[in-house]
Amino acid sequence: MRKIYKKVLSSISPDSVKNNTHIINLFSLQTDLRQNPSCQFSSDDWLLLDRFLLFAHDSNIYSEAPQAIKPENMLRIAKLLIYAGEKVIKRVTELVAYRLPLNNETAIFIAAMALTIGNPATKQITIDRLPLIVENITQLLIFADFSHHIRGWGRQLRRAIHHWFQVKTTQELFIDIIQKPYYQGWTLADVLKLSHIKINDPDKIYLIDWLVFKKNQHDNIEIDHRFPWIRGYKLIRKTHELPEIIALIEQCNLPLETIPKTDLRRIKIWEKLIEKLPLKAILENLGLLSKLGVIKSDNPATKLIIRRLLAKDEISNLHPIDIFVALENFLRGKGQLYVGYWSPVWDIYQTLYSAFNLACQYVLPTNKKILLATCVCNNVPSFRRAYGSLGVTRNIAAEIIFTFFSLTEKSSLKVFFDETSCSRDISLEDQYIANHKKAIPPTPRRTGKINSALPIEYAVQNKIYVDSFVIVIPGNSAEDIIKYPAQAIFEYRKITNPAARVIMVIPQPHNLKKNLVNFDDPLSLIIPCFDSQILHLITNFMRG
Repeated sequence: MRKIYKKVLSSISPDSVKNNTHIINLFSLQTDLRQNPSCQFSSDDWLLLDRFLLFAHDSNIYSEAPQAIKPENMLRIAKLLIYAGEKVIKRVTELVAYRLPLNNETAIFIAAMALTIGNPATKQITIDRLPLIVENITQLLIFADFSHHIRGWGRQLRRAIHHWFQVKTTQELFIDIIQKPYYQGWTLADVLKLSHIKINDPDKIYLIDWLVFKKNQHDNIEIDHRFPWIRGYKLIRKTHELPEIIALIEQCNLPLETIPKTDLRRIKIWEKLIEKLPLKAILENLGLLSKLGVIKSDNPATKLIIRRLLAKDEISNLHPIDIFVALENFLRGKGQLYVGYWSPVWDIYQTLYSAFNLACQYVLPTNKKILLATCVCNNVPSFRRAYGSLGVTRNIAAEIIFTFFSLTEKSSLKVFFDETSCSRDISLEDQYIANHKKAIPPTPRRTGKINSALPIEYAVQNKIYVDSFVIVIPGNSAEDIIKYPAQAIFEYRKITNPAARVIMVIPQPHNLKKNLVNFDDPLSLIIPCFDSQILHLITNFMRG
């Protein structure tokens, strides 16, 4: 990822890689654009900014792997930062709050550029909102690395880092520091030395001196007095007695990150942690809890997890995709990052499905008219995995998209299509909903070639007004698609709705063809994978 951004910076003007003159080129670009009043921006530039933030490149194809951005498009983003930098930073903050960017590196890169070429107001809002964009110390190291290559260490950069440390709480800094963050040769000590940091909070100064620079190592009385949870953190590493560990967790209110991994293999410790641990952390560790035997039928810990999963005040803070990811990992019965197997408990399995449906009720609907089209023919076996980080099958990926929008968008129209026809098949819709409740992948009816433009042609023929088309093709490859929606959506916009959007979800790797949809169409989105960001991405793309 770092190489791509360095390539972007170097591409702003030629030969800057050899001469290392990208800093001078950025400042000269800033001067040239401000002196030339004809340099303006259009609505397409804002769409380009959104694409860069969401997809980490400049096309409308969502991809898990980062890709390069064209130099001319990077110049357009630089113009936005110069002419409307405050609005750009507000947009970046908004998308980060929704957890939409592929990763925060794109947002961090924009923040680093804003500190370089923005006007004084842009630089000030960047400094003020940096804690919202940069969430932890690892991301702060990424920000320092980008800034180091863009502009060097100046007053504005030091002010931004000082403000970041001022906003963070002492306990947040402690949890980040003990995980020993590191990025591309950068450590926290490097950033602190280069920024000449001056913090007004004496507790933070003492903590940083003790953990980062290894000062005051023998002043245990002062440390224990200032930070009771550090006292617990030190003591829990010296004892192996179970009653003492449980007492320290309760007395010092120790978070999960401070407990040694060897102690996290004990059932009693997890039973204590489950009471106060955030629900999302419990979902991430369901496999480990099952493997250790914490989750069993008629176990008090199991009943507590079920009760928390069905509590409205807790489930309202989770997105349905978080529950779905936990469910898939739990049903898999084996770990991905470590060797371990477990037997899924039926009560948890059933509760997770109920929690998914409950969480969908708290999702803010787009209030748009949506045509949700699902392909029911399949040339690929259903057990094939969808391309993406979740590792689910392609039919399950299609099913979760169908179920999510059926539950969250009350005005959505569901249609099903194959090689030759597209219709509102109520029996198939009932089958999809029933299969979701039973966790059975939907069974395809036929095999053959696909006309993926059929849902849009169906809307044209029946004079159906929609704001967005969501077309899901779970099992077929690009070679099986004989007709694409590029021309059909053009006709639909011409006849019915000129602002109609189209989202194509094909959760498998393949060579995307130019006529799939227009790659330069700002109202089209191509998703050739399935990961935890997909539902967020589709929902916010439909909102506009």
